[in-house]
Amino acid sequence: MSCSVDMPTCLHILNRLHKKRFGFRYLERLGVGYYDFRKLISDGVIERVSRGIYQRTDNHSDEDSFITASVVIGKPSAICLLSALEHYNLTDHIVKKTWLMVPIAKRTSIANIRLFRKKSPRWNVGIENKKLYSITNIERTLVESMVYRRLLGSDVAIFALKKAIKSNKTTLNKVWNMAGELGYKNRIKSIIEVLSFND
Repeated sequence: MSCSVDMPTCLHILNRLHKKRFGFRYLERLGVGYYDFRKLISDGVIERVSRGIYQRTDNHSDEDSFITASVVIGKPSAICLLSALEHYNLTDHIVKKTWLMVPIAKRTSIANIRLFRKKSPRWNVGIENKKLYSITNIERTLVESMVYRRLLGSDVAIFALKKAIKSNKTTLNKVWNMAGELGYKNRIKSIIEVLSFND
């Protein structure tokens, strides 16, 4: 990676980029002018990940898309369904969009974000709050994958549940209790009964 901004300045900037995501105003506070900002982009030192949001090109992680989507959409929101299944390694599907649970009034035109809009999201049930984003926990992810299996496919939901149980990431009892907290027991009862019988 080369930098046409003078090297001491370039290294100084990189060493001070503590945020994973930032805007131009953040760089301005570090003493970076617009010309140098454009140079850092053209030299591949930083890259645009969404409108007005940038990151270092050497600072990728599996959670980058979660952070970006959460920053762009704002709070309240939580990574859910297919994206959460991928995070917990409970699906073989390649997830091309970031699935984000949001209040029903929320909208977006961003192509790589899939909004899962709910009238009553129940933000206090089965959601883990990370530093830069929130995500449904394993049990809530599995319950909602079954309840909304028409969105994902029944095979995806059943595969995820079986894999989670087999790999000891959770238990049928924990999943059943989460379904109760969310008021979904009747909607997944038949699936749980079949798996319990086969087990």
